[in-house]
Amino acid sequence: MAEHWLEVDALALVRSRAERLLATHSLKAADAIQLGAALVLSKENPRGKPLVTSDQHLSEAADAEGFDVLVPQP
Repeated sequence: MAEHWLEVDALALVRSRAERLLATHSLKAADAIQLGAALVLSKENPRGKPLVTSDQHLSEAADAEGFDVLVPQP
């Protein structure tokens, strides 16, 4: 699976996005970090970009931020 994911190491940028997301959405800290990293990776332009999650709160926040949310099927 490691061949298919991307790692974001811009920690200061991810942290600032995560702090905003925690203030804006009903998220756990780890979910805010994940979504913050996705925002950094998308260069703050998430429209049309997928985000995969089965977490309801993360799904709602990602959708509100503009990602195309994909829910994995069992």
